[in-house]
Amino acid sequence: MVNTEEAAPVVVITGGSRGIGLALVQAFKAQGTYWVASCARTLSRELQASADFVMSCDLSVPGAGRDFIAAVRAQQPKIRVLINNAGIAEARSLGAVGDDAHWQASLATNLFAAFEVTRASLGSLEDQRSSIIMITSVLAHRGLAEMTAYCAAKHGLLGFTRALALELAPRGIRVNAIAPGWVRTQMAAERAAAMGSSVEQLPRSVPMGRIVEPEEVAALALYLVSEVARSITGQSLCIDGGFLA
Repeated sequence: MVNTEEAAPVVVITGGSRGIGLALVQAFKAQGTYWVASCARTLSRELQASADFVMSCDLSVPGAGRDFIAAVRAQQPKIRVLINNAGIAEARSLGAVGDDAHWQASLATNLFAAFEVTRASLGSLEDQRSSIIMITSVLAHRGLAEMTAYCAAKHGLLGFTRALALELAPRGIRVNAIAPGWVRTQMAAERAAAMGSSVEQLPRSVPMGRIVEPEEVAALALYLVSEVARSITGQSLCIDGGFLA
């Protein structure tokens, strides 16, 4: 049922169960003005306690993103903020056995899901008010051995961001990317372990000597959707402690 009362601005965040996604959900809810919807393959208790609407779905499956947005629109017809955050990261050499499935999974989750969710949302975005954010990576700006699929997907997401910003500019809808470096998340811990390292050792590769906290990424997202950032579109803001400097 559509809410007929004065509706709160709607924020849609994919991949909200943990890490950056959960920090985004909690940061927008903490503002006290937003109605927040999120989805994830597995719904954590933290996400269910934080968001106004949650849905379990695998965005790598064609049509899942469209179904998620349809479910959101059934409750709230307008979307103020869309944040494409869902993603996976797995290291694998290009010649590894089963590489086709690895590439297909990476592109489906990291790139195609953002396209499908965004396209399904276009009719609900508010002209002159809405904002779209893609959560990419510093690997949208450089390469890394054994991360070919991930780099290709994140580079593609950055190109999508820039082109879509131009396409939606006449409607006054802004599109930007946030490119985090190492962030203190479970995904980072898993990647560090695969490299024979740990989260505690990751700051050694960061000029500022510390990795990013998920809440810092969320704070940057809040800035990008605010009125003071109304002239920022088509940009990729790196938050990496100087890693790409």
